[in-house]
Amino acid sequence: MIFNMFKYRTIYLILILLPWISSNASNRGNILHCLAREETHFHKTRNTGPEFMLNQKLINKLSSIGHYQVSNYALKAVCHSKKLGASVSFLRLLILEPNAIFKEDKSVELSMKALNEGAIESLKSEASTLLFQYLSDIQSLAKDAKCLQKSIPEISYYWERFRYLETHIGTSSIVDDPDKIDNIFKKLVNIDKILMKCNRENPRP
Repeated sequence: MIFNMFKYRTIYLILILLPWISSNASNRGNILHCLAREETHFHKTRNTGPEFMLNQKLINKLSSIGHYQVSNYALKAVCHSKKLGASVSFLRLLILEPNAIFKEDKSVELSMKALNEGAIESLKSEASTLLFQYLSDIQSLAKDAKCLQKSIPEISYYWERFRYLETHIGTSSIVDDPDKIDNIFKKLVNIDKILMKCNRENPRP
């Protein structure tokens, strides 16, 4: 049932996006197309895990923004990443290079411009929460509660900082050490191997 629902929604998205998928490499259709294509892959492989859930959240949030344009740099990083999937690559950009993704769409009417900019800023501000949720979803797959932190020590730093800032300041200022955050994404490339090793060493009773 759940896969049929997502299959039809994916087909619907692709049909809507077809007019935008043209020689113009910096439009909204292309980046949504990459996420929709990834969603189709998850459907075919019956993957409803953390990456699938992140994909759904990003599609919903990006679809809610009106008109916008995406830089060629962002399109290449998201749609042609050889190590991370489109959703995780997009999340990485949102956190580490938020100003390198979107560019001004001069065709947008002034009355809509503020709304679009507000929606984009809202997406950027939610990126840290999306990463927190994504890492928590991965951790839930491990038999050892500390497995992820042992293999990716930077996650402990991120979780502690996220919880503190969420309570006291706000998570928009979470990236004061971008190298540590970037190392998390670099190590997420091998997350399947990390989880296999962890679960093999910590079998459930």
